[in-house]
Amino acid sequence: MATTARPRYESRRRRVVLRAKTHSDETVYGKRKGRTEGSRNKGSSVRGEAIVSGLVPKARTSFCLFTQDELAKPEYVGVKWPVGIKRIAKLWKKLDDTTKDAYKQKARDEWRRQRDAMAQHGFKAKCVAPPDVVGVTTPRTYPTCFGSYRVFQGQRLGHGSYGRVVLCSEGETGRRVAVKLFEDDHGEDAHHEMSMYQRIQTFGGHLCFLQLLAVNANPPTPWIALPFVPGTTLLAAVRQGHLSAEAKLCCVEQIAQALSWLHHMCCIAHMDLKPGNVLWDPSRMYAFLIDFGMSIVTKTDGTPLDKFEHAGVTALYRPPELWAGAIKTSTCCYAVDVWSFGCVMAEIFNGKPLMGLGQTTAHIRAAVIHWSTSWTRNQPTRHLALIPAHLRCLVWWCCAPEPGRRPQIRGEVRTVAISLPPCPMRR
Repeated sequence: MATTARPRYESRRRRVVLRAKTHSDETVYGKRKGRTEGSRNKGSSVRGEAIVSGLVPKARTSFCLFTQDELAKPEYVGVKWPVGIKRIAKLWKKLDDTTKDAYKQKARDEWRRQRDAMAQHGFKAKCVAPPDVVGVTTPRTYPTCFGSYRVFQGQRLGHGSYGRVVLCSEGETGRRVAVKLFEDDHGEDAHHEMSMYQRIQTFGGHLCFLQLLAVNANPPTPWIALPFVPGTTLLAAVRQGHLSAEAKLCCVEQIAQALSWLHHMCCIAHMDLKPGNVLWDPSRMYAFLIDFGMSIVTKTDGTPLDKFEHAGVTALYRPPELWAGAIKTSTCCYAVDVWSFGCVMAEIFNGKPLMGLGQTTAHIRAAVIHWSTSWTRNQPTRHLALIPAHLRCLVWWCCAPEPGRRPQIRGEVRTVAISLPPCPMRR
């Protein structure tokens, strides 16, 4: 019985790249972007829906434009997609700057046409645009002077969900300072952080905390000024592997001293302890605890003084009792910081987070549940193998799933570690 010959490239996984047999501009890349039938043709966003429906034109990248020009050539007939795209990528790398600039200019022109078309139809775009374009959001601008402090051009030290930090110089002395700008126009965040710094200074201050130099909680741009620390965050130092064994021990000691002072002298719970909120000065081997935006004032037993419903602890350093939701009036906030301290200590020595890599919040929560189960069953864990023996039990007990079983950080870390029961380890 005769059988029908099977087409060579019938499978979608082995689809022929070139469709431009008549040397038209219709290529596989353009065909995939411009599909108009079937359930898979729906745009994944408002912009995609507008492109599919023809309301706005496409905005292709420079490499995409170059790829489409190359695929329209006869030599790409019958070439598979992986082979063709590799060949085009090699050609793109060998192009001179003049040719690349021409494609980049075409890409910018297409982007401007798409932006203007979206603005005419009332679509908002999160992109840089002139202020007179209707329907397009413009980036927020910040002043170049804050009181007597002038911003160094382009010197942004960091940014987050609540603001950014810029490097400034004092007009009279030329001293470098770090000015933290808040996104909150009403100044509530600036007032809150200012009150925390002032409370710390009221009790005499500490070497592990920066001194508040100036503050302006008035709109439109609330800010606070702090001394500039020539260094980096502890997170960057750990990920880049720049910490020696002595520096790691020094950092752990100073963070513990800062927590002890914060809890038992100032009655403040930090509530967002993580390597990104610790500044590290490698020249002096000093650690500074910063960012008190989530901090709260507590009673002597660690419970919140006022009603506080926001559990703002970062997921990688969040204890099990906060995964259920809001902070209760009976929650010991000091125990929250102790859990975070244990996670930070383990990350300093391991070079990676204790509760997984943190791709998603669900993965982190699953890691916390698994850790809590292993801890309750007194099972040994390999995550403590790289931690020094005299600090191993401290990490184990700081990350106890029950807040009441976590130790209180008072005084020297070594003293606390020696007084704790040993933790299980692999033989």
